[in-house]
Amino acid sequence: MPMRDLEGAPPPVPGGVTVTFVSPGGVACRPFAGAYLTMRVCLGHVHDPDDGLGAETALGRDPVPWASKAVREGAIADLRRRARAVEGEDRAALVRMLEHVRRTPYYEGG
Repeated sequence: MPMRDLEGAPPPVPGGVTVTFVSPGGVACRPFAGAYLTMRVCLGHVHDPDDGLGAETALGRDPVPWASKAVREGAIADLRRRARAVEGEDRAALVRMLEHVRRTPYYEGG
């Protein structure tokens, strides 16, 4: 379920520097389709209480879209690896997060 970048992001300033602040939960506000949108740019600390994937999943929050399909697929691979390494409730929590990530949209062109 990609979200298309129809207008494109503003061009970078020649010789300029772009700084992106990423929350501990892996969420940032980045340019997309002529606006700045909140998106998950990395897996981050999954147990961050503010915007970590664990809180998003456990509390039933609306999912934060992933920056791109590649970022989302990387997170899926990492969660699979983590789930194979643990047992019990830790594994169950990671499996719930994995299922949640698979249903979460991503921005196409990001």
